[in-house]
Amino acid sequence: MSFYLLDSDPGIDDACAIILADNYFGNSFLALTTVAGNVSVDKTTINALRLKEAFNFSFKVYRGASRPLIKRFVDASEVHGQDGLGDAGLPLPKIKEEQMSAAEAIIRLAKSGNLSLIATGPLTNLALALILEPELPNMIKDLTVMGGAFRLTEFGKGNVTAFSEFNFYEDPEAASLVFGSFKKVNVVPLDLTMNPFFWFKRPDLNSFPQSRKSLFIKMITHNFLQKYSVLVLHDAIAVDVHSNREEYEFKQGHVRILTKPGTMRGASFLEFSKDFLHRIYFKPINGNRFRERFLESLY
Repeated sequence: MSFYLLDSDPGIDDACAIILADNYFGNSFLALTTVAGNVSVDKTTINALRLKEAFNFSFKVYRGASRPLIKRFVDASEVHGQDGLGDAGLPLPKIKEEQMSAAEAIIRLAKSGNLSLIATGPLTNLALALILEPELPNMIKDLTVMGGAFRLTEFGKGNVTAFSEFNFYEDPEAASLVFGSFKKVNVVPLDLTMNPFFWFKRPDLNSFPQSRKSLFIKMITHNFLQKYSVLVLHDAIAVDVHSNREEYEFKQGHVRILTKPGTMRGASFLEFSKDFLHRIYFKPINGNRFRERFLESLY
């Protein structure tokens, strides 16, 4: 039996990913570790607890890194709102996170065996766990990462710079350490997630089921949709790829992340390799049921 840990920076699309992950994994979804990314780690932790409390999710919440390994922290609150959940005015949670750090929780759960980890934010927590436990790649059953822009499709362009996707740009040193350490990684980049086939437009929300989860999503996306008109669920797509890989095409090699200062910092490349099995999922096969599965998770 597999167990699941989601390493995340909630985040509007992260919140949708958490809802989908709980629907897929249920009580096997053991932990949610938070990291500074879309907003500060204080806020991402509060948002994780909001979701856990609102829907009585069973996972435990562990607070993670408050800043990248080297560079200063710069959030994406302009996109996600000052609170990270669209400035929807949600009440503060009454429950608290666990006392163990995210990096320590990753190691402890990995040692218990059969752990699958899905990372949808900057990879700082996973890098810190690697520093504490270099054998971690041999202890984690399966790793899926949302990040990167590989130019494998017309959508594979950076969303921070022309070359760099947000998660890798936010902490390229962490991403470089992870991809240099893990021989096998499933990668879900902008090449796939920015395909308009996956988008939800404002009128689409009228087709959402009448449920508390739908109401929650409509609340946190209201301001976002007023500004951008379409909802792109990068992180929920990563959860779906993890669970339905046979429905997506991939290319395989070694992911390399550029860390030098300049316009290419955080850029990602796929290189030929016999030693690394990094799979870049970039295209749906024979249509895609992601939208249907996501709507099913809202009941």
